[in-house]
Amino acid sequence: MKKIILSMLFLASVYYVSSQFSSTKAAPVVEDLGEATVQKILDSREKTIGKSINLSHTLIGLDGAETTFAEFSDQPLVVMFWATWCKACEMQLPQMIEQQTLNPNTKFVYIAVRSKDDEILKVNNGLDNQLAIYRKGWEGQESVLSGTTLPLTFVIDKQGTIIAERQGFSMANGVEFITNTLNKSAAVKI
Repeated sequence: MKKIILSMLFLASVYYVSSQFSSTKAAPVVEDLGEATVQKILDSREKTIGKSINLSHTLIGLDGAETTFAEFSDQPLVVMFWATWCKACEMQLPQMIEQQTLNPNTKFVYIAVRSKDDEILKVNNGLDNQLAIYRKGWEGQESVLSGTTLPLTFVIDKQGTIIAERQGFSMANGVEFITNTLNKSAAVKI
């Protein structure tokens, strides 16, 4: 009897929740918002600019070798969080490789999240193994390098200060913000 009552309560809860979220009105499609609006929303989420990263945070290579952000502190750094199942990440990665070519004095680090090693290697092989891929070696949300959207890209200066952040990916604007940010940063420090 107890199982029947619990089952009925569960089904009633599911019905109630689903009825609260169902609607005859269609949700807006991203294309309906327009690229400028989508980009404005993405830009408004920049919350870490001016904050310093923890240089002692560990990065773990797919081969198990460990390094820290401190090892990159002699040059600007671009960090991209991505996943193999993320379609926006898949679109952004080739543009990131182009940015690597345009910015040879900048280190690019790709942190794979919630992805299997064999899938990560497959993606990197498809991109001629041009990605320096790591896993996050620190736990929890104690890092300023965090977010809820993938891809998540940070541009960090030599001192370890975040100078740009971008959540998500826009085909219209791509990742030119990386070169633009690095150029502005270099011009200010001359």
